[in-house]
Amino acid sequence: MIYKFKFENYIYFLAIIIYFLTAFFSIGYFNADEHYQIIEFAGLLDGTTTPTDLPWEYERKIRPAIQPILTYIIFEVLSFFSLTDPYIKTFILRLITALVSIIIIIFFTKSCQKFLSPKNWKLFLLLSFFLWFLPFINIRFSSETWSGLLFLLSIAIILNDKNNHYKFALIGLIIGFSFLFRYQIAFAVFGIFLWLIFIKREQISKIVVFSIGFLCILFLGFLIDSWFYNEWTFTTYNYFNVNIIEDKASEFGVSPWYNYILLVLIFSFAPFGIIILATITLFVNKNHKSLITWAIVPFFIIHSMVAHKEIRFLFPIINFVPFIIVKAFEDSIFKMNWYKKNKKIIYKIFIFLFVINIFCLGFASFRPVGKGRAGIVEKIHYLNNKPNLNIFITKDYNPKYRWLLNSNFYKEENANFINIDTLSLSKISFEKNETRNVLITSINDIEEDQIKKIIKQMKMKEITKTFPSFSFHLFKKINMGDKVFLLYSD
Repeated sequence: MIYKFKFENYIYFLAIIIYFLTAFFSIGYFNADEHYQIIEFAGLLDGTTTPTDLPWEYERKIRPAIQPILTYIIFEVLSFFSLTDPYIKTFILRLITALVSIIIIIFFTKSCQKFLSPKNWKLFLLLSFFLWFLPFINIRFSSETWSGLLFLLSIAIILNDKNNHYKFALIGLIIGFSFLFRYQIAFAVFGIFLWLIFIKREQISKIVVFSIGFLCILFLGFLIDSWFYNEWTFTTYNYFNVNIIEDKASEFGVSPWYNYILLVLIFSFAPFGIIILATITLFVNKNHKSLITWAIVPFFIIHSMVAHKEIRFLFPIINFVPFIIVKAFEDSIFKMNWYKKNKKIIYKIFIFLFVINIFCLGFASFRPVGKGRAGIVEKIHYLNNKPNLNIFITKDYNPKYRWLLNSNFYKEENANFINIDTLSLSKISFEKNETRNVLITSINDIEEDQIKKIIKQMKMKEITKTFPSFSFHLFKKINMGDKVFLLYSD
């Protein structure tokens, strides 16, 4: 008997492929915290970093240690199998995250299936895995992604039909870990707590069990952090004190309350951003007693009240978007007269958005992070096969703030940075057999005579670039030439 695959099985198989490829190509980090607050912190445990190497957050003891310790454990296992290359190690971190994401999303979608019409189930499944920015976010080994995934799992368990004390103990434990990965999820947890009391009217004994589970993990986090920082410390309080009471976060920029609306429109690409914002509004209005409403609304409102805003702060609730979109269309838009009268036009719009989603998915998933700079750094790493490494840099290059090479984890120990702006070529001797010479230049600088001389004299060839050549003219037009780079090597 031949086994017939169901539709969802094809989706799961495709998700494994897409998420694997995204984990493979998505070299680098979306935000510096993804690297410096996790991997560099983990370096304290294996001796690759010292406290003086770390950013100010270490001294103030505001970062939870659970993720750096998890990173250290994973790296030790990899070292046991002689996998020590930094790019392989970070790929494994992303790959683990991708697998965890797929498993949790499968569980969440199955838990939500009963709330949707069967005819909309396939659309929900497709969006849950392949809405263009989700694979990119769901493979990140960041606090935002891991906290969000664990929170998504806790919501899925609550929505599950089982309703015993063991279930609520498990929920408390999982939400506790979600909180340890990122403290700001507390705003959504508070919403769940209120929903259980006032909407679900759950038994007090189950809420107590839920709370005990959460507090146990909170206490575990206190012990882990105290061990990591070598003194008794409560990083949750430290974080609140530094970023809220002292308002340290505002030093990194402030913006008005409505800025998250603009960020959603910009970062999700405007057509998708409009749909997301519109469907969230419709969903909340129509489903004001929904658990998801009670989770995301406090989270969004309180984040909007905090002065410092970044799009990544919304990542912990991003995986609810597919359900919200489909549910809002099902409950509201599909029932509107203008929709019924213009089905053919709207169908064509859906096809257009589907095509755009594929292009955006490819752009976000199958290239290095951070304008492609991480890809250049990886290329340098694998070109570094000689005793000495000369890295020629131009005026648009800033190794301390723009490049992974400055971190202990990615650092090329034999690297010598040579600033072309102050370079006299006649004073430099190049030992071809002993030295690998590479040049990093922006498209602003590539036309300068001195750079052309270096490329010609050293017989350098182009190795890679942060964006395709056909887009260079566009980047110059919009004044982004100092942010688009090329790598040459002899």
